[in-house]
Amino acid sequence: MDKERFCRLWNRCTGAGQHRTAALFSALDAYYSEPHRHYHTGIHIEDCLSRMDMAAAQLVHSDSVELAVWFHDVIYQPGAADNERRSADWFAEQAAGLLTPARIRRVENYIMSTTHCQPPADDGAKWVVDVDLSGLGMETDMFQRDGDNIRREFAHLSDAEFIRGQTCFLQNLLDRERIYHTVFFHDLCEARARRNIRSTLERYAGGAALSPGVSGG
Repeated sequence: MDKERFCRLWNRCTGAGQHRTAALFSALDAYYSEPHRHYHTGIHIEDCLSRMDMAAAQLVHSDSVELAVWFHDVIYQPGAADNERRSADWFAEQAAGLLTPARIRRVENYIMSTTHCQPPADDGAKWVVDVDLSGLGMETDMFQRDGDNIRREFAHLSDAEFIRGQTCFLQNLLDRERIYHTVFFHDLCEARARRNIRSTLERYAGGAALSPGVSGG
């Protein structure tokens, strides 16, 4: 992950100072480098940031959006129901006394929006949600890479169990009128995301948890 970028953002928002900010980045990097992660890694954060940058001129509360992107998966255990809540809490702990309570609540709410259970509550949350889901609308090889890495994170599940959970999540997205809430990401990603999801659901229906040519070992 881009240490200089994070440090510029954190110092711009908090004025925390070089050493304290560098220590926080090291903690973030350690979380995103945990060995059980294959998709929810620093690569995912970098991918999200690069796609966020594509819409930089349109962002509402851009620094708060970027903070949410950096922290939204900092706590991650495959299958845990409270990853987003724990990530939001960890962010709030680091920001306590450095950001206003209102700013902390805003970023917490943006992080919680990445549960993807409810429509995002405001424009900033829409950007965070769309950035997080933007990988669904990328080229087929990148989309399949992400899906296979998610499967590796759930190696403790059988193929049938994994397929059941992923099918529920993906079908829920497909059933929505719109996957993406912002005009920018709707235009960029919506059509391809729907094609990618339909293709994956067809593969899952045939019992294949990994994309063609990928070994489960």
